[in-house]
Amino acid sequence: MKKMVYPAMALLVTGALAFTASCNKKDNTPAEVCKLQRVVSGNESYLFSYDDQFRISKIESPNKIANYSYNGNQSTILTTSSGSFDTKKIITTNDAGLILNVKTENNTGGTLWTNEAYTYNGNQVATSVSSNSTGLGNSTTNYVWASDGNLSTIISGSGGTTDFNYYTDQAFQEGDFLNVFSLIQNGYTFYKNKNLNKTAGSNAITYVFDEGNKVNKINVNSTVIQIEYTCR
Repeated sequence: MKKMVYPAMALLVTGALAFTASCNKKDNTPAEVCKLQRVVSGNESYLFSYDDQFRISKIESPNKIANYSYNGNQSTILTTSSGSFDTKKIITTNDAGLILNVKTENNTGGTLWTNEAYTYNGNQVATSVSSNSTGLGNSTTNYVWASDGNLSTIISGSGGTTDFNYYTDQAFQEGDFLNVFSLIQNGYTFYKNKNLNKTAGSNAITYVFDEGNKVNKINVNSTVIQIEYTCR
């Protein structure tokens, strides 16, 4: 796969007078929130749809459709491929919205499955324990966080490591590479960094920003990822 202008003094005085005359009214309009609408990389395209609570309701790619449903602290992602069953993911969260468990069923009867169970230190994921219906190949992945609030290293069950670096002058946003990659690959995310990802293993990542400072293009080595948003 695939980055204040100060008003004149007269305006400041006028604004202050207008504010006083307004009897201290406050604008309670919530800030606009933008989320992924379309992600394009080469011939691959992913279209995101949302429900009335701005939660993902569907992700469509060329050959697959993932439909989301929600019930309290549990959500389900039912994915079909060319109209036929592909996978069913059952995601359980805690009251803070942190993902505790993801069970992926690989057949319609649910007898073939894999499972990921997550633990946290505060709101930072600490471990994920993988298991499956065969009872073989269980493993634990560890997540190491830096003091700056960014995930620094992932240590796999076999001992392999992946290191990460960040643009410390750029705050995390929806178009962050790791966020986009996780949503496309997994359908969910289970960690959030403080800053935009700069490197992931041997992959170098750069960003292009639109006039609103939203990431609209990600360059990952020689791969280009285009991003469009929907805002509410």
